[in-house]
Amino acid sequence: MLKMMMRNIAASSSSSYCSSRRWRVQHVSQFVGSPTDVHYEAVKRILRYLKGTLGHGLPIRHSTDSSFLVAFSDADWAGCPNTRRSTNGYCVFLGSNLIS
Repeated sequence: MLKMMMRNIAASSSSSYCSSRRWRVQHVSQFVGSPTDVHYEAVKRILRYLKGTLGHGLPIRHSTDSSFLVAFSDADWAGCPNTRRSTNGYCVFLGSNLIS
């Protein structure tokens, strides 16, 4: 039963989850061939996590320009006068929605 459950989890990881969740499932799916109780507990923990985060997400409002992906970035090479460290940052918009 454990092998079957892990195969189903591995098969569903193809595109069902956000990237932050997908790697957890992919990591556990490496052990489909010979799962142990440790892997079973990990799968149960992943499923509880996914169940608890179903309502989480970023609402994206529909707008006329929602098909445009725009990115801004800035860098200041050695900009800190004390440490001479560089700083950088970026933001990405999908239409008028900040996504990263």
